[in-house]
Amino acid sequence: MPAITEPYYRELNDNLAAIDATLSVQLRLDERRERDDLMKLITGVSVMLQLSGNQPDIDQLNAVLRQRLGSGHSWFTCLQFLSGARARDTFAKREPLLRELMGPAFVEVTRLLLPDMPKLVADMLATTPAGQAAQAVRDAKARVQAGEGV
Repeated sequence: MPAITEPYYRELNDNLAAIDATLSVQLRLDERRERDDLMKLITGVSVMLQLSGNQPDIDQLNAVLRQRLGSGHSWFTCLQFLSGARARDTFAKREPLLRELMGPAFVEVTRLLLPDMPKLVADMLATTPAGQAAQAVRDAKARVQAGEGV
């Protein structure tokens, strides 16, 4: 994992560590999955804000995400999480806590962002060879199920 050297990414790492520490105090041990989902939601929205603002240093960004969320995470897994039902459920259930931790502007951005994430991620996947291949398989499967053959 590359070292986190750029000031923006060191600050992002520190901020996410502070949020995680706050969540560990505010949520009971049996709410661990929910805490993880809140971290993914907060991190995912932060990634979207970073991606929309300028060209990020992907290596530095991924290093922060892996340190804060675990080794399997990247900027893209954060976007995938935002596109799913768990992100929407977590937001709906914990909006007051998010408002307290992150502020009203963050909550409003999240409210606007979440409904569009499934299409955004699908569009991103459709532009990659792997995404195109996966779509071709889904299309063929649908034709077979519909009795049309391949």
